[in-house]
Amino acid sequence: MFLSQPKTTDAVARMYKSNQAAQGFVMNLTSAWAWRPDVFESFAALRNQLASSSSLSKRDQAVLGPLGQLEHGSWGLSTESVLFIGQYMAAR
Repeated sequence: MFLSQPKTTDAVARMYKSNQAAQGFVMNLTSAWAWRPDVFESFAALRNQLASSSSLSKRDQAVLGPLGQLEHGSWGLSTESVLFIGQYMAAR
C-alpha cells in the first residue's frame, strides 16, 4: 500500500525539515505521520515526558519496542530491528 503525499502545511514542513536535519533525509515514518502532524506532536510530547522521568538509557528505550513485539508474538520485525536487538544484547 502506498500513501500519497499529504498537503504541505506549516506543520508538515516543520516535520520534514526537522527530520531532514536530524537524519539527512525524510524517513517514511515521518511521511506517514505527516498526515496527522497534530497527533504526532501530541504523541512526541507524551513520549518525551515519559522518557524524561525514566531511568532507562536511550538505548534501553529504543530496544523496548522491538522486544515488546517479540514478547507478544509479532513476527513483523524488520531486519534492522533484529540486528539492533542482537547488537544490543551482545553489548550487555
